[in-house]
Amino acid sequence: MKKIFTVCAALVAAMTLSAEPIVKTCAEAAAIALALPENNVPTEEVYSITGYVTNVVGAVSKGQQTFWMDDEKGDKKTFESYYCNLPADDQNTLNVGDQVKIVGKIMKYNTTPEMKNGDITIIERAVVKRDTFTVTTCEAYDECTSLDDGDASVDIFIVKDEVVSVDDANENYGWQNITFKCEDEKLLVGYHIDFGGKDNFCAVGDTVEIIGNLKKYGEKMEIEGKGKVVAKGQVVVDTIEVVPSKAYEVGMALANGTTSTDVYVVTGYVDSIASAYSEQYKNMSFFMCDDMANPTYDFEAFQITVPADNQPKVGDKVKVTGNILHYYAAAKDDKPELHTIEIKKGDFEFVAETALPSVKAGHKAVKSLVNGQLVIMTEEGAVNVLGTVVR
Repeated sequence: MKKIFTVCAALVAAMTLSAEPIVKTCAEAAAIALALPENNVPTEEVYSITGYVTNVVGAVSKGQQTFWMDDEKGDKKTFESYYCNLPADDQNTLNVGDQVKIVGKIMKYNTTPEMKNGDITIIERAVVKRDTFTVTTCEAYDECTSLDDGDASVDIFIVKDEVVSVDDANENYGWQNITFKCEDEKLLVGYHIDFGGKDNFCAVGDTVEIIGNLKKYGEKMEIEGKGKVVAKGQVVVDTIEVVPSKAYEVGMALANGTTSTDVYVVTGYVDSIASAYSEQYKNMSFFMCDDMANPTYDFEAFQITVPADNQPKVGDKVKVTGNILHYYAAAKDDKPELHTIEIKKGDFEFVAETALPSVKAGHKAVKSLVNGQLVIMTEEGAVNVLGTVVR
């Protein structure tokens, strides 16, 4: 009897795995996703959705692309295909108007109906007239302002300028986020620029040429595409030494979502751990303050590469060098707007490796969010930091 039951269970499992995908329109798939009870949890069933590409989000990365679909040609964003897999024989970027089929599991991400890492079949390519324009940073910025929020240009733009800041990088995927500056202080962000590997990465002062699409993302004007260094800079970067409270003031003075062009050396004490050390990425995040007797929990050193065998602890005095970022996310649904002042992926060094003999130093302080409020959990209890919202 046990063997019969085992065989039957195996047959049922095989039949489930081999079941044909459930065919739905974009509108039907969106309705199913938004009705799911849990956020970010995919369906057990596999779906097949056919529609037209209405908006392309970013460049192709490792054979994957993100885009929006609808049942009709146009610009309506009904269902999102998130980092889905292009066919092996055609990994060119999708175009608005392409007819495609995606197969995979459906989920919702907050209020976005989507399929993540599904498989794409290109049914028919649209005939797209695409021009290429060589423009200055200022011209690219002004062109971005004419786009609707979240939309990308159909035409291709070539922008060449000096890098004023390197804001983020991913060595595994070979991209960097960099910034060009127009003479009237307008900033153009090169977002996820594909340099073809970390060996080709740029530095502040280098002249970089980017070929790609322009995009407007909230208050940010962006260009996404491929980049190459055309001239190495001979820039000696001056640094500004500050304590965390001053760094926080600098960040709050920046426009929402922007990064300082100046490089800062921030020296202070670790007052709480924002996120533990990641074995995969070799980094961690922590908050810094001027004085451990009066921790403020408001200036974050974000995704800082630190020694795996000697990670900073609460109470350690450290120095982090990099650009200061005013991270911002607009209010959405029941979430309030979000401001975080941080130094991201900066250079790290210990000033004093042993935790200070302070009443606060012994705390294993960890950041958490309770009812939209930053709370630091310590051995003595919870410290509530009024008016602060964190990621």
